[in-house]
Amino acid sequence: MNKAQQILIELDEFDSSDIFIPKGNLGIERRDMPQVEEKNLVEFVKWLKAQGVAVKLGKVSAKTLKPIQKEIRSDQVKDMAAKDSPKLKKPVLIAKKDNYIIDGHHRWLGRLEQDKNADVDAYQIDMKIKDFLNLAMKSSLVVYKDTSNKVYDQPLVKRY
Repeated sequence: MNKAQQILIELDEFDSSDIFIPKGNLGIERRDMPQVEEKNLVEFVKWLKAQGVAVKLGKVSAKTLKPIQKEIRSDQVKDMAAKDSPKLKKPVLIAKKDNYIIDGHHRWLGRLEQDKNADVDAYQIDMKIKDFLNLAMKSSLVVYKDTSNKVYDQPLVKRY
């Protein structure tokens, strides 16, 4: 059984309002993770390319991805897993060099909830996760949200 399947088994044990901690995560609080709103995604990818970062859009096996986010809201995952959810159309962002999810943990798990062998659309960023996190903190196109989805313009941590 892979990590994603273990996470989904755990998800079934929670009520819809619960926040759970996925196994194998990097312990990064949601409040400290750079997140890209859908309206800024294309512009953010352009910004990354302007920084000299290679970015490729393609399909990735969801089973190969790993979470960095410490808290996952089970109600958001179940919402994402709803058939034909438009929220699943937004590609996840992944650090290609180590397969960590940068942005899109709930979409990733929602897709796995639908199909354990699913592929996800992903922007594959040619960096390791900690290098990416430090770079993303410099962009004005990212926001930081806590588990209640309150938006902040900067993280609590200053460097990874």
